[in-house]
Amino acid sequence: MTFTRAAAAQMKEKISARISRALQENPQDEHLQRQQTLIHHAQITTIDSFCQSVIRSHFGEIDLDPSYRVVEEGEITLLEQQVLSELLEKEYALSNRKESDPSTSDFLFCADYFSEGASDEALEKNILDLYHKSVSTPFPDLWLKERMDDYEVPEEDFDALFFVKEVERKTMEQLQDAVHTLQRAAMICDEADGPMAYTPNLQAEIAQIARAISQMEEGEGYEKVRSALFTISFGNLKPVRDKSVSPSKKKAVSEMRKEVKDRITHLKERYFARDQETEIGYMRLASRAVRELARLSLVFLEEMEKAKRERNIIDFSDMEHEALRILIHREETEDGQILISPTEAAQALRQEFKEVMIDEYQDSNEVQELILKAVSTQDDGVFNRFMVGDVKQSIYRFRQARPEIFMEKMDRYQKEEKAKERRM
Repeated sequence: MTFTRAAAAQMKEKISARISRALQENPQDEHLQRQQTLIHHAQITTIDSFCQSVIRSHFGEIDLDPSYRVVEEGEITLLEQQVLSELLEKEYALSNRKESDPSTSDFLFCADYFSEGASDEALEKNILDLYHKSVSTPFPDLWLKERMDDYEVPEEDFDALFFVKEVERKTMEQLQDAVHTLQRAAMICDEADGPMAYTPNLQAEIAQIARAISQMEEGEGYEKVRSALFTISFGNLKPVRDKSVSPSKKKAVSEMRKEVKDRITHLKERYFARDQETEIGYMRLASRAVRELARLSLVFLEEMEKAKRERNIIDFSDMEHEALRILIHREETEDGQILISPTEAAQALRQEFKEVMIDEYQDSNEVQELILKAVSTQDDGVFNRFMVGDVKQSIYRFRQARPEIFMEKMDRYQKEEKAKERRM
């Protein structure tokens, strides 16, 4: 399984070619002859195509019309704008009938808190951002309900807040990207016609960011991350007077460095401008608005599902969630815990697949991870899932990829040959 059709086709071609070469060496080998026939029916596919095949085999279990149409991002974006506009119009009408004072209307308070002037653009963006993040999780409705209490955690639990965890994750991700960018810039400086005068600055800045990353890895927490981030500074670049230096390379290095500097400055100003005590005070003021924002996002999720059902359309995220509904059974306990177990459909696929192999694993999100787990036999004590990835090559951020899933396994798996969870 991989993430693009081209990669899936190329993978099948390579396997087919290797079988053909082996047959040339052993033309009477019945096993190879059988594999050459079976390769054309092998499940070498994208995650989207796999989800579609699961859906096609189990329409009745999810009450989906088999004549559904898969739509592209542009059409979904237009539908989102239409549904969101109608939702806010209804909310304004309802609030105006009940209360016109933001101090007593949660919706008007939220709209006033997030909006800029007379425009609802910022409110709409926040609803869409929360919605898009929710649909990259296995259970969007539960995820949004959890967000309602994000800013109401006692002070001693501040570092456990979803907001804080997300900021820490984003900061680590940005700093790692910054190191890679500056390293590429340093390589340009080392070229014969590169701006070598910039090298000392770049090396010092790479070292600073690397130290900050190490500090963050040693211990989590808002203040620790904030302290690490503020150890990073950027000095002035030395002037380059050597006429043998390529102007285009000088410009490229300067722009790459500026990009990193701007990103780190943005992190400091956007997420870490205030110390923890001050931040807690601001969050308490924002709690009411955030709770209402999560409620609006949950209503928007429900309205989008309704609109897509009426039009008999699904998008790529829907494919994954519909497949997940087919493959796992979800049960909520009285104390709010979520218990999941494989369905009969998942058990049948576990019997069908001897091995589950995933390429570009760093581009997986939480929904895809649960789908792959559902059709693997790890829960049965048989470790038949093989994953290949490189966190530096993660490209599917727009679909809420979570390279952390890959990194967590890299940290947990062992190198020993006999280990059940083995890293190679």
